[in-house]
Parts: sequence; C-alpha cells; structure tokens
Amino acid sequence: MPGSEEVRGTGPKRVLNGRYRIGPSAGRWPYGEAALAADEWTYKTVVLKIVSPELHGGPGGLAGVRAWVEKLRAFKHASLPVIEDVFEDDGKLILVQERLEGERLSAFLGTGSQIQLPSALVFLCQVAAGLDHAHAAGLVHGNLHPGNLLITGTGSAKLFDFGLGLALRKASPSGGGVIPEGTAYMAPEQEHGEAVPASDLYSMAMILFQMTTGRLPFEDPGDWAVKRRLRLRSAGHLAPQLPVEFDGVVARAFHPEPAGRYGACSEFITALERLT
Repeated sequence: MPGSEEVRGTGPKRVLNGRYRIGPSAGRWPYGEAALAADEWTYKTVVLKIVSPELHGGPGGLAGVRAWVEKLRAFKHASLPVIEDVFEDDGKLILVQERLEGERLSAFLGTGSQIQLPSALVFLCQVAAGLDHAHAAGLVHGNLHPGNLLITGTGSAKLFDFGLGLALRKASPSGGGVIPEGTAYMAPEQEHGEAVPASDLYSMAMILFQMTTGRLPFEDPGDWAVKRRLRLRSAGHLAPQLPVEFDGVVARAFHPEPAGRYGACSEFITALERLT
C-alpha cells in the first residue's frame, strides 16, 4: 500500500473520535490497516491501528477485544509502546499508539546474520523485563516473534501487539479465526490457541537462538510434533563462537512442558549471562 494513500473508507482528512486527523497510510499490521494521524489535542503524530472487523466476530467479540486493549492500555512498562487511546468507528476497533522510529528485529534476522551473545542479551534483557512485569500482572503476549520486536534508534526494545492475537482468537466465533503470524516461534502448548507465561519464555528462547546462530533451532519449527520431541539443532555447530554450555542452557527453555522451563524470563537471561 503506497505511503501517500489514506486508509480506505476514512475519507480525505477525516477526523476520527473528534481529534485524530487521518494522514498517510502506515501500511498494514497483522490485524488490519494502519495510518499516521495528527492528534489535534496534543499536536503529536500517532499511529492508528485498525482491527479488521472480520477478525473479532461481530459486536460481542469487538467488546471482548476492546476490554483486553483497555487492560493493556492501563499497563505501563518501558518495553511496551504507549497505547494513547482506543475507540470504535463504524464498527471498527481502532488503537491509537505512540509513533516509534526504529527497525524490526525481523529485518535484521532475515539476512541470516549472527549476533554475538553479549549483544543479544543486552536487547533480550529488556524484553525479559517487560515480559516478567506483564506476567506478574496476569498478561501474556502469546505471539512473540521478531516481527513484533522493534529496536529503536537508542537501542531500546519495544514489544508490539501484546496479547492481541490471543484476544482475537477468543473473540472469533470458531475460536480460531486468526492465524498467528509467529507460529514458528510458539511453544507446543499453543497449538490449540492457549498460552501461559512460560510460552512467552519459549518464544524468547527461539528468538535468542536465531539471533546468535542465524537459524531457528528446529528443522521444521511449524511442526508441533517436532517441537514436542525436542530435536534441536546444535547451536555450537552453527555458531562455534558460542560457549559450549549454551546448548544445555537453552534446551531447558525449549522443554515441551511449561513446568519444565525456567520459572521466569529473567531467570533464563541470568543463566545465559553466566556464560559470558
């Protein structure tokens, strides 16, 4: 979608919710269209993220998804982008998010490059802190992958779309109307749409493995049975510069059962930091 276009159906220079003047398209996000907008109350540029109506299964589902977003909006942490507002317009749910500049982790990992373990841990330490803080508040991301992790210009980590995929799955009539973008990074227990804090830890370990080796740890990461059998590639073979203990430390994070993994994301990071 060209950057000069406005979101379809909004009309030229339309003002939404009495304050957001629609600007150029910001392309698409996993759950619909997005646009830049001028907030006429604060004079800031924000991002409007429009949830496609077919994903939330009608008014009842929309209310459930909105309740999740309101809960997330009240949750504050440095690793999560600020949700400025949430409202409905013509049957569409619209999230208003702060505008952030940076590069998605997926853009870097798509080159197959390897990141040194200490540098990877600087980034993932921030991710772990955000996840643990959210888990303590009863929030689970459930779809963590490189595409929704942003590295800002100052090197800060930002986690996008926290728990939204889970909320949309629950809202759809079949309970499975949303196909998760990051299936390859999900834990085995998520095959049927359920997620627990240890599921996020598993996804973070998948991301770490890819950051440090340039590859994912399984030959077919989209095959749930392969993950349950725990047939891991050798990180040391892919990246000989890694400590010899690395494989053993990450193997625990990939345990097929949530109870067999580390008790918290920060505990996993601490185990890795002992190797550096």
